[in-house]
Amino acid sequence: MKILVITKDRKSKGGVVNFISLFFDVFSSDDFELLWCAVGTRSYDYYKPLKRKLLYPIEFMVDIIKIFLTLFKDSSIKIVHLNPSMIPVPLLRDTVILIMCKLLRRKVVVFFHGWNDLFAETLFKQSLVKKVFVIIYKRADHILVLAEQFKKTLTDIGLKKDSITVIRTMYDKRYCHFDFSSNRRNKEKESLNCIFLSRLCKDKGIFEIVDAARLLKDKEVNFTIEFYGYFKPAEIENEFREKISKHNLQNNVLIKGFAGPEAKYSIMSEADVFLLPTTHPEGCPTAVIEAFACGCFVISTGSGALKDIVMDKKNGIIVKPENIEDLADKIIWAWKNLEYIRSIKSQTSKYSEENFEAEIICNKIRNVYYQLSSS
Repeated sequence: MKILVITKDRKSKGGVVNFISLFFDVFSSDDFELLWCAVGTRSYDYYKPLKRKLLYPIEFMVDIIKIFLTLFKDSSIKIVHLNPSMIPVPLLRDTVILIMCKLLRRKVVVFFHGWNDLFAETLFKQSLVKKVFVIIYKRADHILVLAEQFKKTLTDIGLKKDSITVIRTMYDKRYCHFDFSSNRRNKEKESLNCIFLSRLCKDKGIFEIVDAARLLKDKEVNFTIEFYGYFKPAEIENEFREKISKHNLQNNVLIKGFAGPEAKYSIMSEADVFLLPTTHPEGCPTAVIEAFACGCFVISTGSGALKDIVMDKKNGIIVKPENIEDLADKIIWAWKNLEYIRSIKSQTSKYSEENFEAEIICNKIRNVYYQLSSS
């Protein structure tokens, strides 16, 4: 049996494509064959916003025709796996595809990766829009979401609870072979090493981290914070560097640049704390899953699935969004409990392996496919 997985093209950037790429790498079954079908803006137009806007309607129509012909010609494709986000364009696009797939009598799995709470709230406040959404998405054979709150939102508006499954993002354990007892950072007993590894943009909380670092320095905390990633937009890099310089934090706050797949695991395994005070609408950030796998104690806001997976002082702490004092206080707690944080590295890594390792997540999705194929 074939399964048509519809998402962006393989060379696109972002968490959804990264997830699906790893899914294709790890998924194995004698009963199912996965087919990748690209939709939406193509990767070669990523840095051409005007071209993207002008061509998107045309590309969308071409994609719809392509998917229709693929399903019409190949009756062995029994399941279509959609990967929208709860934001306007991807949601509208995949809603149209869902309707078409059901008209062609295919089973449909809808996996909501991204989720914007404000958009969802606005959408479902409109009674007519909510009613249409429920009518259409009740036709989906199964829905996957990344957080318990997302499931609650969908059940509250009228979708069936037993047709919705919470599934997390995943990490690649092939890069995770760590001996935490020999970690070089353990020798630096008094210095707390924090790390930020994601897009360097304002809504991920990078400026709040620098402001918190200023408070840490005033309180004579022994710490470093290393930033890995690329600036988006690139123009904020100068503003960010000037802020570090203004507060004389050059020895404490370090910009390290982009880290590739293998390097980032090694870098995180040597850190004590992973910081993500994000205000961005999150699903289940892969970076946090990877940080857990590397034994990091996570200090983050409770956006999306973060409130589900960050357990108070067991593997991390939740902080209030845009609250610099609270962020500084939580980092100080970590510094004062540095021995404890380092002692639970193996435990934290095991938690990630048991819950978020790629084969485990792939098995859960495979089970959904089996349920649909036998019904």
